[in-house]
Amino acid sequence: IQKFDGSGNLLTQKLLDDPIPSASGCYMFPTPDMMGCRVVLAGWGRYTIYNCYTLDNDLNTVAVKENVDHLTYPVKCVEQASFRVNPYNGRTYTINCQSETQPDCNGNPVYIHEQDILMGMFDADNFEQMAYTWGITTPTQSYMGMPNSIDFDENGDVYMVGGMDGAMPTSLYIVHLDEDLNKLDEIYYRENDYRLMYNGGMRVSANGDVFVNCMAWKLGEPSTTGTIYKVPREAFTSVDEAHAAGFAVAIAYPNPGGSEMHIRTAVENAAVEVYDMNGRLVAQQPVTETETVLDA
Repeated sequence: IQKFDGSGNLLTQKLLDDPIPSASGCYMFPTPDMMGCRVVLAGWGRYTIYNCYTLDNDLNTVAVKENVDHLTYPVKCVEQASFRVNPYNGRTYTINCQSETQPDCNGNPVYIHEQDILMGMFDADNFEQMAYTWGITTPTQSYMGMPNSIDFDENGDVYMVGGMDGAMPTSLYIVHLDEDLNKLDEIYYRENDYRLMYNGGMRVSANGDVFVNCMAWKLGEPSTTGTIYKVPREAFTSVDEAHAAGFAVAIAYPNPGGSEMHIRTAVENAAVEVYDMNGRLVAQQPVTETETVLDA
């Protein structure tokens, strides 16, 4: 690890001797106080192991957290992840891809479905995972985590963007969460004639508008076009505003619910499915754009 001044002069360097070879990735991001850095090293083995090193301003190691993916399920909240430190609360947020697996009779992982978007939150002191939430579950592979993006508004709310529908994504997933990773709003967006190849780049403006940068590839043409999409703040708070702007939104209210749950969306061929704690489907109902009422 090397540290340079603003003119590119080498100030100091350090050899970080991790016992696990870093074969799967190395991720570096600022510490919550912005005075040092954190390095997450992905080791290689039957199951990938992640060790987190916290370094001070002079690159001295001040803390080591081994196996930061310590929860049994889901695992690897930092695999191929994008990292950002929230300046309002010091927590570290991640967005990445994650495959759901179950062990077979020999203990080997068997994929239940393809990679989905998974978001995690870690505390500032011990880099322990405090919470996680799934973004979108699709029958096809979601985009890998590193190109995905995280940003924050002036209230400390969290915004995350990921690519959906495979290694060649066709649509964008945009989610607005509070600082505890409770989902506030979700938006799905696609162009009819384009693949939206999201490779990172998102910022939240002072008034809450979200700007997303991606590559648009028109079907049947060899070249791509750099594109910036603006998602107005109103699209996160109003179904009608979102639909008018061309964004597909799914909103359920009231939240928390009571005896009834009302659902509105412009997602085509949508349905709500209810499962019991054993994973058995107990109810299924089509969802329409106008309004669908689910009896709790």
